[in-house]
Amino acid sequence: MDRILYRFFEQMIESSMILGDSFSDSIQGATKIIAEALLAGNTVFTVGQGNSSALAQLLTQNLVLGTQIERPGFPSLNLNQMVYGVINDCNANVLLTHSNSSDILFLLSRGASNTNLMKFIEAGVQRDLRIVLVAYRDDVILIEHLRPYDLCLDLSGFETSVLSQLHLQIIESLSQLIDHIILGEN
Repeated sequence: MDRILYRFFEQMIESSMILGDSFSDSIQGATKIIAEALLAGNTVFTVGQGNSSALAQLLTQNLVLGTQIERPGFPSLNLNQMVYGVINDCNANVLLTHSNSSDILFLLSRGASNTNLMKFIEAGVQRDLRIVLVAYRDDVILIEHLRPYDLCLDLSGFETSVLSQLHLQIIESLSQLIDHIILGEN
């Protein structure tokens, strides 16, 4: 068991280093997109697939409540929470109802071009939201719907066992960098 546990932590550390090295520019780009929208008075809508829905909710909480310093809340709504318990094909209607042009749609995918995420992307495109997609394996259909000014961080090169950890690291990085850009805090 020690060997299995050691290998698991070794894989997490290696994945974290690769994420930091290879995706730093993309994470900074996503930070700028979100911070500029918040400074312009826009809202960030978050949504995640599967157990990444809780991580999307974490980004909303970090934006609304802050992470390390007391500050006013930034407008953010989690779509998973807004449609919780609703079982139909109209979940993306909540985005059509509550969003405005120039808002942000932030999605965490676990792969396979999930149909619910696809509906949110289609609604985001229809409302002219700027989209930040954290994609995974077989998300070609989701990626194809993005426009040139949208942003995709494709984590397909990583093992599924570390995907939640990578999503968490992206969320926490974004949260701290957004606070830094908007508030000038270190």
